Amino acid sequence: MMTVCAVIVSYNCDKIFRCYESVKEQADFIVIVDNATSDASIIAKLQSLANTDAKLKLILSLQNLGIAWALNKGVAYAKERQCDWLLTLDQDSQLPPQTVANMLKFYSALPNEKKETAAVLGCKYIERGFLVNNMQDLTQWDAESEPFKENNLMVTSGNFVKMPVFEKTGLFEEKLFIDYVDIEFYYRVLKAGFKNYEAQNVFILHEFGNSQKKLGFHITNQPPFRRYYIARNGFYFFKEFLFIYPCRALRVLFGATLGGAAKILLFEKDKLKKFKYILRGLKDALSGKYGKL
Repeated sequence: MMTVCAVIVSYNCDKIFRCYESVKEQADFIVIVDNATSDASIIAKLQSLANTDAKLKLILSLQNLGIAWALNKGVAYAKERQCDWLLTLDQDSQLPPQTVANMLKFYSALPNEKKETAAVLGCKYIERGFLVNNMQDLTQWDAESEPFKENNLMVTSGNFVKMPVFEKTGLFEEKLFIDYVDIEFYYRVLKAGFKNYEAQNVFILHEFGNSQKKLGFHITNQPPFRRYYIARNGFYFFKEFLFIYPCRALRVLFGATLGGAAKILLFEKDKLKKFKYILRGLKDALSGKYGKL
């Protein structure tokens, strides 16, 4: 029987409770890592949950140390509990019933050669507010015949990472703080000889912030400080993987800089401020300055 530990990264958002409710009956263990939420009512409610749910461990940080640091706390706890899988979740995600059971069922049905190379199993993402608005709407999505397809561009939330993989790949890169933490890790997984698969029949409801669709483009409307991390960490990815995965490295760099700048120019507000943060991110990347802005 395979055991699953879910790690939920929490920061200043009461949607964490909706996420917790959706996974509490599905995972064997749950760890919530809070990155210094300033709302005392959220902290009090988290502490209350930890006092009443024996499966839940709460880790409270006194400062925001980033998503990679929080995920690594989850890795450590899952290892302590001798779990087989780590399920990584953002606070604004929601799992339909049987998500964990279905994912493990599909994994068990894989041929042995695929089981041996599989490192990360990701859900298909349905963005709340675009195509669906609640869990009931997910029933409209038809299952595909193929259970998994290779995919290295999954976002962190809803991913099942095989615990022994961390011994070969190392942990999530903490100096990136936020943005490209997931993609950087998944390409290290490839570099170590494993593969990442996206389930075609398992869905997760997820929010990507203040997203919009305009003229066929997906506009994320990230705040200026996030443009800093996207540009800086996109360059880090480019530098690390240029000679291993050159096409992907170039596409990431373009999306993090020129592609992002074009969308800002055409569709977003605070244009000048966002451009300044992009330039600052590139400057820090060139000088090797990482961590929290």
